Amino acid sequence: MNNYITINPTDTIGDSLSSVNINYLNLENDFLTTKLSSDNLWAPMLDYYLTFSPFLKGTTTIAQNNSGILISAATTVERSSAAWIKPITIFYPSIFPTSVPINTVVSTVSSWVATYFPSTDPVLLEPNYVENQVAIIYNHSWLYGNTINENQYIQDSTTCYTADKTACAYCVDYYYGGTWCGTNSWADCGGRSSSCQSCGYLSCYYNTPPYIGNYGNNKVVSGFISANIQMNFQDRSESDRINAIVFKIKNCNWQFDKFLTA
Repeated sequence: MNNYITINPTDTIGDSLSSVNINYLNLENDFLTTKLSSDNLWAPMLDYYLTFSPFLKGTTTIAQNNSGILISAATTVERSSAAWIKPITIFYPSIFPTSVPINTVVSTVSSWVATYFPSTDPVLLEPNYVENQVAIIYNHSWLYGNTINENQYIQDSTTCYTADKTACAYCVDYYYGGTWCGTNSWADCGGRSSSCQSCGYLSCYYNTPPYIGNYGNNKVVSGFISANIQMNFQDRSESDRINAIVFKIKNCNWQFDKFLTA
């Protein structure tokens, strides 16, 4: 838009006539510019709405008449959207004693889900899951069984045999020699050998202890090992029952929903 000249209230009409004429000229130019913009931009839009006004009115009527169906469809989508994605299914990493109340189990597992599957991104502060997203957490429990208190005596043995023996050592006697003939001359006389042996009788037996028994000069004896084992413990095993706890995203937070039953 054009700049307009401010007229001083103390000026006479004759002194301000030139400024008034210039302001009227600028006002006329602004009006013509606005009209040109209206003719080029707003007139086609007006013609469009005038042409399609019956269709737009009919669409509005259809939307008003079927608003209940549209709202119901939106509600169904909101409630059932989580059913279109796979639920989170995982086993809780710890085992609870069967003596722990089920409310305590639910509270503990709920805190674990909130920690490891946060419903909202801690940095972006945006939801990680859609409304009604489901998480199924399975958990085991254990219980005490029978008490074992008994003694067991175990023993194992072996029998050892030996016998007297004659042992011989075999050898060879070898003879070699010669003589000096003349001055600084050696004459080899050759050599000869003879076989020999030396034998001895060995008496074999086992010392006692550590062996048990005396059978003919301790040539047959027995050895054994034994232990007296005392056992005292209480059996512990997993329970047949497995809890399946269902959590659901409601108002952007994990909340306990129900238990799954077989």
